[in-house]
Amino acid sequence: MEHHPQPAAPAPQPQARMVAAQADLAPVGNTRMKPVSVVIEQQEGQPAKISEVDFQGLHPGKYQLVVHENAECGANASKVGRATMPVAATVDVAQGAPGKVEPGQVEVTLEGDQSIIGKTLVLHEVRGGKPSVPQACGQISRLEEAPSPGGAGAGAG
Repeated sequence: MEHHPQPAAPAPQPQARMVAAQADLAPVGNTRMKPVSVVIEQQEGQPAKISEVDFQGLHPGKYQLVVHENAECGANASKVGRATMPVAATVDVAQGAPGKVEPGQVEVTLEGDQSIIGKTLVLHEVRGGKPSVPQACGQISRLEEAPSPGGAGAGAG
């Protein structure tokens, strides 16, 4: 009688890492905006996603969140350096309502050479179709790095 070895069980798939970053935006200049935290998460191999954010105290108009090259804001966002990425998110503010960033994909990455962690996130007022006057600024810091919960619905959103 011939003895056949049992096939080896497949190796467990490593869980994709989740990386999260946060920028605590503080108003600059004469802006009356309330400070706000912007959270961006990225699961390994997937596009980054921004959480919903409400901007209180901005006058009506269009604004853009833009990543800049330096790690420091400085007075009135004077030390942020040049913009390094496309617009991360657009904020529309209507009369009497907070500006909202809707949750969804953003064209930034939290990993590798192109990571935005350690740079600054600046909220610019849009004039003439381009980001202009800085309204708020904050350094982008790593929040956590942990395995994702395996796709199970983690928390309500």
